[in-house]
Amino acid sequence: MIIFRSREKLRCQELWFNEPEQAGKYDIVARNQSISPIPGKRNEEFHTLLIDLTPQPQKILSSFDRNTRSQIRAAEADESVAVEIIERASAAQLAEFLNFYDDFSRSKSIWPIWAPRLRALHESDRLVLSRVIRDQETLVWHASLRTGDRFVVLYSASLPTADQSLRKVIGQANRLLHWREMLFLKDQGCPIYDFCGWYAGVEDKALLLVNRFKEEFGGRKVVEYNIIEDRTLRAKFIRVLKIMISKFPKERKARWQRLFHAAALLYVATNRNPDFTLLSL
Repeated sequence: MIIFRSREKLRCQELWFNEPEQAGKYDIVARNQSISPIPGKRNEEFHTLLIDLTPQPQKILSSFDRNTRSQIRAAEADESVAVEIIERASAAQLAEFLNFYDDFSRSKSIWPIWAPRLRALHESDRLVLSRVIRDQETLVWHASLRTGDRFVVLYSASLPTADQSLRKVIGQANRLLHWREMLFLKDQGCPIYDFCGWYAGVEDKALLLVNRFKEEFGGRKVVEYNIIEDRTLRAKFIRVLKIMISKFPKERKARWQRLFHAAALLYVATNRNPDFTLLSL
């Protein structure tokens, strides 16, 4: 469980799977990836792709797409490539990841990470950072949640570039990083690798390409539920605004999302007592 303030200054309690809820006054209580919906609450279907890590490594690898196996081998053969898995990241490493992801999000016109939420997760000792470095340059970062019997890849970011040859190397590095994470988890006895999302629609071509990438690793698709309770009028009003913004074209939507982000940061900078204390429980 983590408790943090949202971009809009809403007090949030975030739970994963079957974690128990903590009593208290919150604007929003959100439960991610519940196995079943809860009657009387707002349940949103969440599709994801799970990889079973219980078979032997060679069997897991053989379930990957042939091209994926080839790209992993190519990345492993590159002596200039190094994989780093960080179970307890330092503040500097967390900041490095956030800066890297912010550059990536701008290049893709997607919502930037809300740092207080990620820092709350970091303080809970469940955040795992991992990356691939080539010739002292970071090509790919992942930020993941380790909880119970599951490893959930929350964020993935790659180095923005127009160089086609470098993009090929980055693609190989990203596949290698997923594979090395799986091996690392298997050694630790974690049975499930969760790609944290699979697009169930047909219209967004970018998300369909992400689906194709994830499907290269095999696995099984499941439907779980994100359960969100807006407990105050402020929370309900913000929800309506977000629904409106979600209907904008992608580029326009990203600008509005960043405007919300900047407004929240300005509040922190100018308010003498913003009360953005993070509690990790």
